[in-house]
Amino acid sequence: MIAGFGKQTITLGSAADCDIVLSGPGVAPQHARIVHQGAGQLLFVDGGLGPSFAGGQMVPKGGSVPFDLRTPFACGQVTVPLNHPAIALMLMERGTAQAPPGQLIVGRDPGRATLAIRHPSVSSRHATVMLDRMLVVDEGSTSGTYLGSGRIAPNAPTPLDPNGVVAFGPVVVPVGTLGQIARAMAGGAQPVQGPVQPVVSQAVQAVAQPPLVSQAVHQAPAQPAMVSQSVQKAPGPSSGGQKKNQTVIGNLDFQKPFQTIGRTPDNDIVLQHPQVSSRHAVLVKTAGQVFIEDRGSANGTYVKGQRIAPGVKV
Repeated sequence: MIAGFGKQTITLGSAADCDIVLSGPGVAPQHARIVHQGAGQLLFVDGGLGPSFAGGQMVPKGGSVPFDLRTPFACGQVTVPLNHPAIALMLMERGTAQAPPGQLIVGRDPGRATLAIRHPSVSSRHATVMLDRMLVVDEGSTSGTYLGSGRIAPNAPTPLDPNGVVAFGPVVVPVGTLGQIARAMAGGAQPVQGPVQPVVSQAVQAVAQPPLVSQAVHQAPAQPAMVSQSVQKAPGPSSGGQKKNQTVIGNLDFQKPFQTIGRTPDNDIVLQHPQVSSRHAVLVKTAGQVFIEDRGSANGTYVKGQRIAPGVKV
């Protein structure tokens, strides 16, 4: 099987021998590690050599925090990429089910899958990936299967982007990594490639439930990022059927590597609307560009009208 498959512990840092190499201010050579405690439970462990952050809060020196594939983490000023293949590979094991050549049956139960992902949000038989035809079929999973265009319909073959990612619930796997696994299972193992870089748009529109909540995020060179939030409220009893809109414009403080969005006051950007989850999404600044990532919200985050997968930066 390919390197990193089922690995119990992975390392994060600036050293070249780390499983996830992070380059940037405040990153130590061996900064932190992620440990698989079994049953899909991951733990982020700070190495005590530099600051680490979980959900915008500093992790105590040498401390540990559950790594739930949704909360944004940072080592120093560099965000941990939740779509890095090394993270998903930790949760994987070979199943005993049979699939046609060039296909993978993905699920939590090794007896019903050829590729088992041991995470509680992954259904026992979650999806079938047809790499021979570059299609994916959601098998009626509970937490859904997501592509870059959003959640796909169950039991409907959907085209795959060879350079994209697939999210089985919150577990994000590059399509290229799935191809390597399929070849390895067929006897042609190849080493794992480096992290897949998500495509970033300079203008991002995120919606908690279209058309109830919408946000547009723009960043201008050498200027603080500007946020425009437009919340459309449902009519109240005395509104006479007229909808009301409230628009708030403000600056984003990117002194830290990310800004959290949610309904509760502990977020950096607070949206007081019932369709917004308490921990809804996060804005991440990387290499002068702004990403948005859904944090497993109930109503979802939308980019250009399409729901994005939880944990995937767009």
